[in-house]
Amino acid sequence: MSFANPTPIRLRMLGAFFGLRYRVVGRVVLGMEVAGQTYCWNEFNLKTTEGDFATLVFETDEQGAHWRLFMMFQPDPAITAGEAARKRVGDYLNLRGGAVRVTLVDESRVYHIEGEAPEGVEVGDVARYFNAEGASDKIVVSWTGDEAECYFGKDLSNAAVKSAFNLDSHALDACGNVQPLQDGRASMARWIAAAGGCLAFVIALAALSSYRNKQQPIALTRMKAPTSTLSLGRTVKFSGEMWQVRGHSLVEVAQVGRRYEQHEYDLTAADGSRLLFVVGFTPGTRSAVLFSPLAAHPALSPEQAGALRVGDIAEIDGCAAPVRELFQCTVRQTEGGESDASTTGTVLYGFIAQTNSTLFLARWNRARMESYRQKTVPPQEIAAALGHK
Repeated sequence: MSFANPTPIRLRMLGAFFGLRYRVVGRVVLGMEVAGQTYCWNEFNLKTTEGDFATLVFETDEQGAHWRLFMMFQPDPAITAGEAARKRVGDYLNLRGGAVRVTLVDESRVYHIEGEAPEGVEVGDVARYFNAEGASDKIVVSWTGDEAECYFGKDLSNAAVKSAFNLDSHALDACGNVQPLQDGRASMARWIAAAGGCLAFVIALAALSSYRNKQQPIALTRMKAPTSTLSLGRTVKFSGEMWQVRGHSLVEVAQVGRRYEQHEYDLTAADGSRLLFVVGFTPGTRSAVLFSPLAAHPALSPEQAGALRVGDIAEIDGCAAPVRELFQCTVRQTEGGESDASTTGTVLYGFIAQTNSTLFLARWNRARMESYRQKTVPPQEIAAALGHK
């Protein structure tokens, strides 16, 4: 396992964040176990002349380098280590004046220290922690023994880090050229906390929508698309209306620890109405779901959708639906169809949100945003469309 510094940030460098000047006094390499593999990230210990500390965290994912700046805060009322240890994914709490939801409970280990580590942190230390997210807060609570420490984080762009340390314009570009992980944890928005210190976000993506700096490839579950008998031009009947198959795409979906394929069919009625028919919606099965596209307004923007994490509430089509899953999908093959989203090679990010009675699907990239609401039809109509008895 290599503990080499993958960034141009070095000890004793000076940087400025949010009006405060810091010196880099240390670097800590931390890791966690995922599916039997160890994944590591770097945390730079920053200190002001007045003795205030912050932690600059570096990770990579399939989109490149990610930076977060974390600072300690004291919640009111305080949270004890015992209270923190009782938190589970899905629990809500209030630490900085707003409700946040616990998205991850795990532990981290200190593998390497260069320079000055946060007080009390030593190689081999193990800390328990949980990550929590709200509308604008990214929070980590970490504890060892009876003491719990709370941190809030801010996303930083490459440009912000370059500017903070007055680096060459290309100094950080190579940081993102690390072989990405093959799971979906970091991009689906997840963070990792250091022992007695801070954490690293994970993008996020919440799915996250939850990728770690890769040491070894993680074992993946891969599932092919189910066999489907639908063909271009075929007509199917749903809720008493006839729909023609105008386009077909084979789509690969990436989530935590698995990649699977599904068929997506663009259905069109005589009046121009459209439906999206997804076959293989549940990985490894022949399950199918019918979706109606939602009007562009009011709708989430790509920026708003990208900020959501598992458990957050998505305001969509007049409903408040908790986000259930985050994913990334890639169009592998296409035939027919006129949608930009059906072009071979197109990559979209997405989430699935669900109320007690309704399923929503949202997908986007920098250029577009599309959202759908499940259209409920009798199961026998789905079976008939697929040629099942």
